[in-house]
Amino acid sequence: MSESGDLEARIEALYGLPPAGFVAARTALAKALRAEKQADAAQRVSGLRRPAAAAAAINRAAREKQSEVIALIAADERLRRAQGASPDPAELRAAMQAHRERLRGLAEIAAGHLPGASTAGQLRAIQATLQAAAAGDAALRDRLLRGMLDEELEAPGFDALAGLSPAARPRPAEVARTEPPAEAIESAQPAAATRATARAEAALARAARAAERERARTAASERAAAERRAAASEKRAARLADRAAGLAAQVEAARASAEAARRDADAARREAEADRAALTNKQS
Repeated sequence: MSESGDLEARIEALYGLPPAGFVAARTALAKALRAEKQADAAQRVSGLRRPAAAAAAINRAAREKQSEVIALIAADERLRRAQGASPDPAELRAAMQAHRERLRGLAEIAAGHLPGASTAGQLRAIQATLQAAAAGDAALRDRLLRGMLDEELEAPGFDALAGLSPAARPRPAEVARTEPPAEAIESAQPAAATRATARAEAALARAARAAERERARTAASERAAAERRAAASEKRAARLADRAAGLAAQVEAARASAEAARRDADAARREAEADRAALTNKQS
């Protein structure tokens, strides 16, 4: 795992802790990072906020039941589609009901992670934060899915959409009687949904631009690295060529020297033979 990936994993683990243990774990992680000579990472960790109680409970619920988070986001998408230009009242009511059930179910799971007995205010904070995160931009949804929220959120039109809190779950007959009419739903929700959609699209566009910049930086870095490797290879090749040329010159010089020595030896031999012949003739 890369150093940055390891840091993200360590930060993600912090947000899975109960609020009471967050500060001590954050301090310990920052200290460990400083010991590892990662000053920037240590500073980043030191600046992390302790999650609010509702956010911490949601984080732990998201890690325990991520499928429920995915289902809530899907229900939010269905509700947005049902709130289109020409909404069908029956589909809108069904989408509202499905969204309420998903929201209520996940809120109950999160409430189980609250320290001590939960209050009505805490339950409402959990529901509002869940709804806002599920309807938020891509980055906020990603934090919800990973269990990385750090603050309580307020969703536009929350009271109209959320209905009753988990502490007062109605019977099916009561749901049918208390559900807002389609006209009230239509007037309360489209503007919020439009703003949420615009935020999501803007976030996706920013993410796409950031990804393109990152790809360009990576490509430029890879090209620069390839050019450096090619230049180094050329230098090594040039040095080897120079060395080979030097060795060839030495071999050629040795060969020439050996040839000259052979010629000198032949000349000396011939001269010695001539001297012996002359001496033999004189003695005769």
